[in-house]
Amino acid sequence: MELGTAIRRIRINLGIKQEELAAALDVSQSYLSKVESNKSKLYVDDLVRIAEYTNTPLINFFTEEMKEEPSGHDSIQRNEILNLLKEQNRYLQLLVDKKM
Repeated sequence: MELGTAIRRIRINLGIKQEELAAALDVSQSYLSKVESNKSKLYVDDLVRIAEYTNTPLINFFTEEMKEEPSGHDSIQRNEILNLLKEQNRYLQLLVDKKM
């Protein structure tokens, strides 16, 4: 699943309208629509703000498609990816904490 698709899924699951999230992020609805349809790149700061607004850990935006349990070599690769994402999540959380 691509990042924009994950953002859309999380937003919809939380019952947040696209207009509401765009306003909270101080971005245009057009930009958010393009991000959610994977037609525009997302700035890291915007992703962090989306995570804060939705109270969603950053790693959740990247791990949805990894819920199935692979075996063998795929399992090792999956674990390496998850570890990298967890490390990145910790780093981004430190950045967010410094801003507060």
